[in-house]
Amino acid sequence: QSTWGTLDSLRTAANQSDKSMCQTAFLLVTVPDAPSFADYIAVFYGLVPFILIATVVVAFLLTRRLSLLLCFGFIVTTTVINEAILKTAIQGPRPELSCLPGYGMPSGHSVLAIGFVVWFLLELRFHFTWEPKVRLVSAIAAILLCVPVPWSRVQVHDHSPAQALAGSLEGLVFASIWFWLLFRSMVHNEPRHLSHPCIYRLGILNDYTIKTRKESEVLRHIMVAMEPDEGAELSLTVDDEFL
Repeated sequence: QSTWGTLDSLRTAANQSDKSMCQTAFLLVTVPDAPSFADYIAVFYGLVPFILIATVVVAFLLTRRLSLLLCFGFIVTTTVINEAILKTAIQGPRPELSCLPGYGMPSGHSVLAIGFVVWFLLELRFHFTWEPKVRLVSAIAAILLCVPVPWSRVQVHDHSPAQALAGSLEGLVFASIWFWLLFRSMVHNEPRHLSHPCIYRLGILNDYTIKTRKESEVLRHIMVAMEPDEGAELSLTVDDEFL
């Protein structure tokens, strides 16, 4: 059985810990004094949200893809709503064995992990034009990486089951709303620079693409109809030179 150490003396009346004295917290994850194998796994999954954030930021800096920028916007938005609004309003304390400060309802790790996997699966279904095998492998990898995060928060006693469940549901709802708003408002076309001058100077690429064959055919006919007649251009050029 894992020994979690004596943390009661470190807590204030509001169930807060003195982090300057506590040595069993690493990147907002409580680490048991004598961790079991399950604890090691849980600590790793507790770091997954930070891995996701770093991956999204680095990938965006390398590719300048709009989908990655919007994903980072989703992370920032949900974090602000959860940490600054919901947790402050609910003020649900963390479990006694947690070595983290602040309130625990809902679980921020669960919000980010479940929100990310829901967003990613929706993007795979409606936007990303990867090969079917690549989409399948990517979906399985995202599920295996993100879905166990709420369990990990309960395993290391940083959140109660109710807090982890609430965070998971919050992530599911937020990701669905975020994707729905973007799906209705964004222009779905082949990758191109956005037309807004500020965005254009940043070199951001719009990688939202048409997925269905019907939509692709409609878009192709529209583009063909909008293309100028080369013969007319040539005739106009000759007439100008003649004049």
